[in-house]
Formats: sequence, C-alpha cells, structure tokens
Amino acid sequence: MKMISAFLEIDGRPEADLLDVTEKQQPGTCTWMTEHPAFNAWLSGFSSDGTLTPTSSPRRQTPRFLWLHGPPGSGKSIACGHVIRFLEDCNFDCSYYFLRHGNTETSTPSAFLRSLAFQMAWSNFDIRKAILAMIANNERFNTNDHNLIWNGIFVGQIFKTTFHSPQFWVIDALDECANKSLSTLLHMLSKIPRAVPLQVFLTSRPSLQVQRALSVEQSLMLELETGGENSKLDIAKFLRSRRPYGSGSDLSERIVSEILTRSNGIFLWASLVMNRLDETYAEEDMEEVLHDVPTEMNDFYSRIAKTIADSPNKELAKCILRWTVCASRSLSVDELKEAVRLDINRTLTATNDRLAHLCGDLITVDKQSNVHVIHQTVTAFLVQCDSEFKINLGAAHARLAEVCLGYLTGKDFAPPPPRGRSSRSSSTSKTHGDLALADYACANFPFHLAHCSSGIDTPLLLLETFLGSNVLTWIDHVARRGGLMTLVRAVQNMRAFLSRRAKYLPLLDKQSRLASAWVTDLAHIVAAFGSNLIDLPSSIYVMVPAISPPQSTIHQLFAKDSRRHRLLGVSNERNWDDRISCFIYESKATAVATSEQYLAVGLSKGTIMLYDGVTLQLVGNLNHGEPIRGLAFGAATGSLVAYGAKKISFWDSRRECLWTKEVKHARSPISIGFSVDEDELLVCGKDGQIHYFSAKDGSDRDELPLFHSSDSESDDDERRILPGTPPSLVRVSPVHGLAAVTYRCAPVTIWDIERRHKLGVFYRPGTEGVYQQVQVQDMVFSPVPELDLLAIAYDGVGIATCDPWTQEQHDLQGIDARIMVSSPDGRTLVAGDLSGTIHILAFETSLKVLYRISAFNAMLRSVAFSPDNLRIYEVRDNFCNVWEPPALVRRPDTFDDDSSESLSSEASTLVPEMIARPVSHDDHITCVAYPEDSKHIFCGRKNGGLSIYDAAKGTRLLDFRLYPNTSSAIKHLEWHDKKSVLIAVSTINHCIAVRVSVTPKGVCEVVLPPIFDRYIKHPVRRVLINSTGDLFHFTTLGGDEVWDSTGELVGRYDSSSTTLEEQPEHDEDKQWIQHPTNAELLLMLRRTQIHVFRWATLEPLTPSAGIPLTISGTACSADMSSPEWTSYKGSELLVRARRSSDKDSRNTCFEFLDVSSLINHSSSSSSNSITTSMSVNCLPKGLLAHVKVVIGLHKSLLYFVDVKGWVSSVTLKGLQSAAEYTRHFFIPRSWMVGENLHVLLRLMPRTNSIAMAHQDDLLIFQGFLDLEEKVAFAMEPMRGSQKL
Repeated sequence: MKMISAFLEIDGRPEADLLDVTEKQQPGTCTWMTEHPAFNAWLSGFSSDGTLTPTSSPRRQTPRFLWLHGPPGSGKSIACGHVIRFLEDCNFDCSYYFLRHGNTETSTPSAFLRSLAFQMAWSNFDIRKAILAMIANNERFNTNDHNLIWNGIFVGQIFKTTFHSPQFWVIDALDECANKSLSTLLHMLSKIPRAVPLQVFLTSRPSLQVQRALSVEQSLMLELETGGENSKLDIAKFLRSRRPYGSGSDLSERIVSEILTRSNGIFLWASLVMNRLDETYAEEDMEEVLHDVPTEMNDFYSRIAKTIADSPNKELAKCILRWTVCASRSLSVDELKEAVRLDINRTLTATNDRLAHLCGDLITVDKQSNVHVIHQTVTAFLVQCDSEFKINLGAAHARLAEVCLGYLTGKDFAPPPPRGRSSRSSSTSKTHGDLALADYACANFPFHLAHCSSGIDTPLLLLETFLGSNVLTWIDHVARRGGLMTLVRAVQNMRAFLSRRAKYLPLLDKQSRLASAWVTDLAHIVAAFGSNLIDLPSSIYVMVPAISPPQSTIHQLFAKDSRRHRLLGVSNERNWDDRISCFIYESKATAVATSEQYLAVGLSKGTIMLYDGVTLQLVGNLNHGEPIRGLAFGAATGSLVAYGAKKISFWDSRRECLWTKEVKHARSPISIGFSVDEDELLVCGKDGQIHYFSAKDGSDRDELPLFHSSDSESDDDERRILPGTPPSLVRVSPVHGLAAVTYRCAPVTIWDIERRHKLGVFYRPGTEGVYQQVQVQDMVFSPVPELDLLAIAYDGVGIATCDPWTQEQHDLQGIDARIMVSSPDGRTLVAGDLSGTIHILAFETSLKVLYRISAFNAMLRSVAFSPDNLRIYEVRDNFCNVWEPPALVRRPDTFDDDSSESLSSEASTLVPEMIARPVSHDDHITCVAYPEDSKHIFCGRKNGGLSIYDAAKGTRLLDFRLYPNTSSAIKHLEWHDKKSVLIAVSTINHCIAVRVSVTPKGVCEVVLPPIFDRYIKHPVRRVLINSTGDLFHFTTLGGDEVWDSTGELVGRYDSSSTTLEEQPEHDEDKQWIQHPTNAELLLMLRRTQIHVFRWATLEPLTPSAGIPLTISGTACSADMSSPEWTSYKGSELLVRARRSSDKDSRNTCFEFLDVSSLINHSSSSSSNSITTSMSVNCLPKGLLAHVKVVIGLHKSLLYFVDVKGWVSSVTLKGLQSAAEYTRHFFIPRSWMVGENLHVLLRLMPRTNSIAMAHQDDLLIFQGFLDLEEKVAFAMEPMRGSQKL
C-alpha cells in the first residue's frame, strides 16, 4: 500500500475525519436512519455478511443513490459517520470522504477520487493488484486532473474488476462543491456501469441542483431528511446525556422539552445552548439563559459575539477568529499560536478546551489538535454581521499575507551563505521543519495575496522584499515537501493578485514589475526544472540561477553569487523559450498525435515517426504507404490509426500492424477517432456518413448518414447542398454522442449520433436566414463529458463557442483561427491563425486569451496536446515543434472555486506573449570534438559548417563552411591537438582533413588546401587519427580502412571474409579504439571478443576469431545492447556501463577490461606475445536512475548522465566496496532530446566542466563538476511507481 499511496499521492484513509464525527455521536442516536425503509431499500440485494446475493444482478433496479439532506446544523455529518460504522459492522467494503468548507488542499475533485481509489485498493485485493500493475507498467497521470484519474483509474481499472462483494461510497457535505465541480462529480457518479455493485450515500443541504443533476442523469435515487421528528429524538438523547450536574429530574426534563421545542430539529443550536447552560449553576440562571437565547442562529451568534466583546480577551478572540475563518485550511493549535504571536504579538497559553471557550465556543479543536469553526454558518455570520467582529475578507487576507511574508523574509528563511552552496548533501541542507508556521506560510501566502484588497500596499511591499531576498529558500522548502503544485498555485494566485491591482492601480511601480517577472520565472522553473528540484531542492541556489536565461530575474538576481559556476555560450539577450524541441524532416510534416507512451508525427511521404512521449527520443518509424492526412491514438489501448486519401492503417500498442483497409474515393476519410470503449473506429467520410469499423480487424459494422434524404426533414440550407457534395468538416464527440458537420459556406448542423437524429443548426448570431454563411475553418468539442461545449472557428470573424444541445452561443473571441484543439481536461483551447501564431485560450470559461506564442509565418497543419495537458505538439511545413508554455501550468479545479472564478473575472487584458527564437535546422550542431586539455572545441553543423570555440570562455572564434557546395551535414569530427589536424566526415561520406592554425592573439584559421579530401565508398561510422597525425582510420559498414594523408589506402580489414563460426556477431557491433598505451596498435572490440591490429597497415595480430572475452565477478544480467568502451590516455583500463536486463532492477553493470596483459611490449611484433583469453570484470551497482550515456573517463572517475539528466561520477578505485557515488548537476530534460547525445557531450576535466551542444549553441557548464552530492548506492530493486 505504500507504493499505491505514493502513486496516488494520498497519505491514507481519512480516519481522522471519521473519528471527529463519530466521537460527537451519542449512543443510540441515528438508528432511525439505518432502520428506515428507504435505507433498507438502498441495501436490498446485499447480504449482511458483505457478499452479493442472487438479486444483485447487473440488471437490478436497486437505487444506486441514497441522498440525506437537511438544513445546516441538523446533524448530517454525524449521521454520515453512523452510516459508515454501520456498513463496516456489516463487513461491507466502505470508502468515504468528508468535504470541508474552506479547505482548498483537500476539497478538490482529484483529491476526492484519489482517496476513494486508495481506500478501494486497501479493502479489495483485485483492485490493489490492478493499480500495482499500473505502477509496474510505469503508467503516468496528472494527479490534479480529475478526468484523467476517473478515466484512467476508475473506468480503466477499478470498474473492470470482478467484484465478489458490494462496494459502498459515503460522501459527506456534497453541497461544499462549487456548482461546476458538483455537476462534474454527479455526472461521473451517474456514469458508473450498472454491472458494478456500487452504492453511493450522499449528504447535503436541500439543493435543487443536486436533485436536478441526478434527475438529468436519470439516476435512481432515494431520499432521507434530517431536521424532523427523528432528529428531535436524537437531540433529546443528546440533551439528556448533558443534563446539568445536580439538577433535579423535573427541571432537567423541562429544560430538555424547552430546547427541543425551540430547536426546530437543529442539532447545532441545541449544542450551543447546552454550552451556555454548562456555565450556569442556579435554576434561575438556567431559566434566564433559555429565555434570552434567540431561536435563529444568526441572532444566537450575535449574542455570543457581544459576550466576547465584553471580555478582556476580545482582541485575542478577534485574531483567532480571523485566522480560523480566512486560513486556506485548518490550522493546528501550534500553527495558530505562532500566527497569533506574529500577528498581534500575544503569546497564547490557553489549552485546547479553553481556546474554544475563549471564542465563545464558535471554534472547536479536534482530536488531531486542528482548529475549525463549529459550522460553516459561523463563517457566514462573521463575514456578514454588523458588529466589531465582522471580518472584512479583503483586509483580513491582506493582514494574513503580511504576517506570512513577514515570516518568510525573516532570518529563519535567509538563504545559506554562498560558500556552503557547492557542497549539497541533503543531510546538511537547511530545513525549517521546526518552525511552526513554515509550511503554512510557504504554501499559502500567495492565496492570501490573491484574496486581499487591492488598495492595501503593504503586502506588495513585503512581496518585493521577499522576492529579492529569501525567495530561493522558499522554493527549496516547497520542493523538499515534494509540492511543486504549491509553486503552480503561487503562479496562479500571484498573477491574480497583480491583475486585480492592475484594474485599479497602475502597474508601473518597481514592486509590481518584480513580482510580474517572478511569476514568469516561477512558471518556467516548474516546467523546465521541476523534477530536478524534487530530486535535489538545494539546486535552486546555484544550478538553477546559473542555467536560467541571462535575461531572467532569477539569473540576474542570484547567478552573481555563483560565478565559479557559469553556463557559457548562451546569448546575453536570451530569455525563457517555451519550445523544448524541434524536429525537422526532409518531407512535409502533415499530422501529429500523442499518447501516454508515444509522440507520432505523420509525413507526406507516408512515414510515421515515433518518439518517446517523455524523452522525445526516436523509437522507430511505421509505414502507411501514402501521404498521411491524420493520426489518432486510443487513450486506453494505446493503439494508433493513420489515414490518407485511400487507406486506413491500424497498429496496436506494440507497434504491430493489425490491419490495413482500402477505402473508396467517396468514402475517403475526413476525420477519424475511437469510440468510447475503443472497440470501434468512427470514420467520417466524404460521402457525409460516419462509418463504424471494428478496431480488431477493420470490418464494417455500421454507418450513419449525416444528412436527410427527404425534403420534409430538411431545412432550406440543406436543400441548397447538391447531392454528393462532400462536407468540408465533420467532427465527432463519442463522449457526448454528438457530431457536427458543415459544408462550404453553410451553417453547422449538430447530430445526436446515439439516437441518430438531427438536433439542430447553429448559425453565427446575426446570420440566420443569410444565404451564404461565413466559411467554417475548424470545429472542436470539449473532450470532457460534463462540459457541453463546441468551438467553431469562422473565416475572418473569430471563434465562437456554443452549447451543442441547445445551439445557444456562449462566447466569441476575435481570433482568425485556422486550426484548433482542446486539452484532454477540456480547460484549454489552442488555436493557430494564418500567421502561424499559437493562441492559448480558456476553453471552459470565457475564451479569454491566456498566452500567445509568435513563432513562424507558416500555418499549423496539425496540433495535439500531451495527455498531461502540459505540452503542445504542432506541425507546419517540415517542422514538428514541442512547446511547454507556462500558461498550461494552471491551478487545478477545486470543489470551492468561486473565488478563483471571481479573480479571473478581474484579470488584466494584457496577454503574456513569447516570441520564439527562430530555429534553423541548418545551423544545428551535429557533432563535437574535444580532446582532453585542448584549448578549443570543434563543432560540426547540419549545413556542413565548422565552428571553433574557446574552451575557457565559450566564445565562438571561427565559422567556416567546410562543405560549401553541398547540403550534407558533418556527422563525425576528430581533432589531433599536437599536429593541429582536424578531420571531418559528412553524411555523404565525404572526408576532409585540414590543419587549423592559431595566432598568438588567439585567431583561428583553416589552412587550405585540405591535406586529405576523399569520398569513402561505404557509410562511415567513426574516424580515428593516429599519434603522428598522418593516418586516418575509417570504420564503415563495408569494412575498415586506413588511409594516409596523401590519399593512399594503406590497409583494409573486411570482417565479412571470416566464416560464420569465426564471426558470431553483427559487423555493426564492433568498436575501434586506439590502444591506450601503445600508439602503434588498434583494438577492435566486439560483444564477446577483442582483436588487435597494427595501425600502419591494419594487419591483424590476433586470430580471425579474436580473443574471447569472459565475464568474471558478479553476474549482473546486463542488457544485450553494447555501449562503447571508454578509456583514459595513459591508463590500460577500459570501462563501460550497461543497464541490467531486469527492468525492475536499479543495477547498472560496470565492466572493466584491463588490456595491460594483452600484448608483450618488449616484442610486440611476435605472435607469441598475444594472450589467448581475457576477462571482463563485471560489477553491478544500484543507481538512483539508469545511465543514459557515458561522458568520459578521467583518471579514476567515470562520468555519465543518467536518464533523469543528472551528471554523475563513480570512483573506480574501490568501487566494489564503495557505498556511494556523486551527483554533480543536472541537464534540463528539454536539452536532452534527440538520438545522438553521446556525440554532443564532452568532458572537460581541466576546468571541471562539461561541454554540450544544444540545437545551434555550444553550452559549457563551467565549474559545475565542483558541485557534489553524495548519493548512496541503492540496494532495493527499482520500481515503476517512482514519480518525479
């Protein structure tokens, strides 16, 4: 369950909430409810031993929902606890959740669903096994996206489980949901398959919305009500248990009778009266209390407030009530005491019991020492009352923001001194867990900013101080708590705060500019470095400022503190760029689609390029056989379908083609998609019909014409369309059961495809009856079932949204869009216009433009979202761009989102815009050469150009077109430092060697003519230069050749001449390296053998079968792939790192090959001096993440990059007994995309630096290898459940 807890990000069952309500229940109360006929009818079909009975078949008509409703304070939560205990006593599997007013951390749809999933896994082995299977398969999902959780975990896993016992959900205070979230929740609940034996108990105040929502969903529902005679019986039992001590029975019964009569069934009122009576000790005083207590709750609260106002603790009570009401979650007693001390400089010493009494019992302290108001009606009273206790929310939130920011700008949150930042052991990093208010202040000061009054300046002044001093310590603290979502919420709340001020006050002051700049920085920091911050929070002090763009605020404020650690090679004008990758193809890119596993890009030549959905590394390609018009993935199955003008192809999740289907011209697809259960394809053809094909074999199943054949059923617009005219657009929403179709210059017709009839026609407002309508460019349905939204893009007019069921227009946005797509969560709409600009809009609210990316002049051809809603993929011309704009990092939906809606309504009209840096693939660096201790770094480019950089400064010294008359790229470079010889190999195997001269002033010049200029017959895989700089060895797919600088072939080795017995491995597996200590020898290594050759003639000194390599040491079941060996000049030890073949293992196998015994150096020409066998020593070690690529070996340190981007090193001396290795710094994941990382990274040990090519830049992480964090080798197996 620990793995499931981490996977779902749930600490455990909400037992504390259950304990809180059950302890308030008096024995014998609430039994009327579980004995009620409605309750028994709800339980019908289930036996009392927790098993299913024969009457509980999938077709049973037992109502799924039992709704308990009643007025505020009538005991619904206590009744809810009673039901939970009753079901547990009956051995039923019961999952429950208590929604609490004002708790923004737990009152979200996603938190609610994750908790239920955890509880069901807790009690049901099959569900537990299903979720563990998801973890083992490394399935990922956004834990704040309730739609992904519902579809992926509940619909995809839990509801497919075979249940042997009934399941029960108990949900308290459903009315604490905001309207939108309530509709979402009820819609989800109503869609639970009838075959699932699941019963749902709900409580809320009387609500037409709940009743209407369930009736709309046609759900069977029973009802119970509190506040009536049964509630009065329970109140009587409670009162008798609380009879005043020493009072006679007659008096007690008279008091009980009086309270019952006046309570109107409100348990809360009766409880407060008893609290007042507990303070009296005379019958006359009791009578007076009963006589004076108002019947209405607000009057009662006013009386209590007056009593507090007359006490000496008035100011203390005001402060406590202000924090209790305005806090975003319940504060602990310790947090509250610290808040009071900081707010009014009073040290609170009251016990928990006295704390409630001090505030007139308007608050309560639960068993977990958390402070709450006794009921949400208290909050309503304090906000609305006309007394000195009235809480002005704007001013109160401003005060809380001031206290939190003042706390965070204090010395306790001062950043560590720069001297200590390079040593970053987790055990020595500063923590603030002993500060009572630290967690609350860190997480919630932006919340209070967003809700404070715009006219109060103090919070903004404190925010300026904080952002210029202790902001990095805050990020460190938040990351240590694993709460990057806290930073996301901070971005949203700070943006709302600034937008609200902009509406009333000018934003030209330096405080607002600084805050606005940090909003931008924080959004990008989360997107670019989030997972690395979770791995090592202290990286925020040195690494993150250093590698952030020079124009970013974090770099300008804090990078100066780490001048020993600088990122060289980035333009000083550079700011944040939202594009994390760009793929360029020789043919046009025509379509794009994504799944949890893959990114698929379709090309006009009929090829589909498949990339890993996270790392963006090329996985493979598929062939469709004709220009691709569209792609679609099945969200649940991972299947891929592609279509063109004449054919449809279908692959399963393993990339196996299951079938292809030829289609006639009349049925040529316009669009394609999957049915809800993904067992069918819905193909919209040019014939105006939806064709249903089996996803299993492509067979025809059904078809639905989207037109009327009879004139009586057609309107004037349909009659104007000639028979056989193909529709211009058809869009289908399987989750809504709707289709939208339009013809050229015609309105949009909406169809109900489940009932197979036309719903209506949507006209752009003001064009009803107009003969020629504005052309529709694109349409998109919201993918979320409960959001009935259709967006329509009109040529030259803009985007309109409407309700497809009623054809009523909602919003209009004047963007001349040509293509649109909705995010999977339905919150965001992306639109591309004619100029190629990408507009990001709020889809579910008002079509408000959130962000804009100005990229290229070319128009988008296809666009898709990543499943986690955080990336945009789009294709245009021969490009595929990958974007991670910060605007996609949005605050998740909350149950209580009224405040966020009001904040968004006040947002500024200024739209953040990012102007993308032009990317020319021709300038991309394709390879890097840097021999150890050289003063220069050499880079080959896609356009055949050569660039030379200063290794110490990162400045570009020379650009030279080595291949001026061709478009071929340089794929290999090798530099001989002593002889100043550089040899390059192009993609067409044109090999050129030149000398490079350097003047005393550091000016570089390529000396012409070349000393070697020749085309090699076969594709060249690698090139080496001998120690004297006059011989060149080429490894090719057709053999191996040595040429001298005059252009003469002096040696050749063709491994294909050996017999199959002598050559057990493929020729591509070989690796040639210079012997590390004997300059006259070359070594060729294969997977299980080694060969020795003379450099000068390529004469083999070993038998044709080579010298066998045997494994010694601990067997580690290494992966059969063969990474290259690495050596260090002067050392006779070769090293490589291979991943264990066990996918669940953390083990990396470090292999060592000592070549000192390979040959007798005193007589190297003698065949007798060659050894007959060699041993490879294998040593498995568990790393936090597997090795992605080895960078190099320097002395006894092996440097590598792991799959998370961390540059790390292991000491080879004593590695077998070593307990830890070293992590130095991370490379952002967006810089690690591509297939050839091993040729783009170079180790620079002289300056403790790493050089890396990224797109058209050479970046030097100068001094970053000085940063060290010791990490223990892992002993346990790696599990897929580990989440960043």
